[in-house]
Amino acid sequence: MGSIPTASTNITAHALEVRDAAPPKSHSLAGVIYLHSAGSARVPFWKFVVADAGAALFGVPLAFGSAYFFTDQIQAIMADVHRAERWLGLAGLLTLAAMLVVGVWRWRHRVPKERLDEEP
Repeated sequence: MGSIPTASTNITAHALEVRDAAPPKSHSLAGVIYLHSAGSARVPFWKFVVADAGAALFGVPLAFGSAYFFTDQIQAIMADVHRAERWLGLAGLLTLAAMLVVGVWRWRHRVPKERLDEEP
């Protein structure tokens, strides 16, 4: 007879599945892109590792420290972010409209081809 599955065996099986799963594609792809970029720029590997470790030593504590200190204010921060997103969206739409107006104006006032062919 087989053993009766229990909660602990299910948890263990799930933990083994998670452990053996492939890393997310975004993380593995980012590493490949960074290494390829450094190789294309002829950056020595040791310089790449030092720069990457320095960035990680600075960036990771900064991100976790910021998350720790601003946890209580997250609702207010998110409200400010959403308000800024609306203003940035409006600014983007106004920029696109201005580009369209300028493009149409330039297209209407372009120099005709026969004027370009004439000798002065």
